[in-house]
Amino acid sequence: MNPLIITATPNTCWMHPQVDYLKTPEDIAQEALVCLEKGASVYHTHAEGRWTEVISAIRARCDCIIQCGMSSQTLDERIDVFKEGSDMISIILSHHDEAFLEEDFNVLHTKEELVTYAKTCAQYGLVPEFEVWHIGSIWNLQYLIKKDVMNYPVACCGVVH
Repeated sequence: MNPLIITATPNTCWMHPQVDYLKTPEDIAQEALVCLEKGASVYHTHAEGRWTEVISAIRARCDCIIQCGMSSQTLDERIDVFKEGSDMISIILSHHDEAFLEEDFNVLHTKEELVTYAKTCAQYGLVPEFEVWHIGSIWNLQYLIKKDVMNYPVACCGVVH
């Protein structure tokens, strides 16, 4: 049997903002423990912008792989993800343009910013989880590989049309 890695992602649902979700570090950490007990290995969190408190609470509660999302945010907005010792960080490799009921996201990480993200992941020992949404994402990933700025392994997710 091939190994299976399950990633649990119990975060806000921007398509259905009326749905309640976990907001406090303690609730997020408890949900990480439940997900781990149910078979997940990776817990993907948006941390409600409180990276330090959430990563610390999860570490105190269980031993799962912590993957920090919000791939459209800049490195400066998520520097605590690195400082607090998360295991993985999501980084979109292309234009992030999504429209939801109450919020829109329209962000482009430049190649220079992607290089800085990759170098920072290598410096802090985080595995980058690259979001690949189209062929341009693959081009940017190849650019990072050619620049030789990443430690391996890296993870990729997404759908290319």
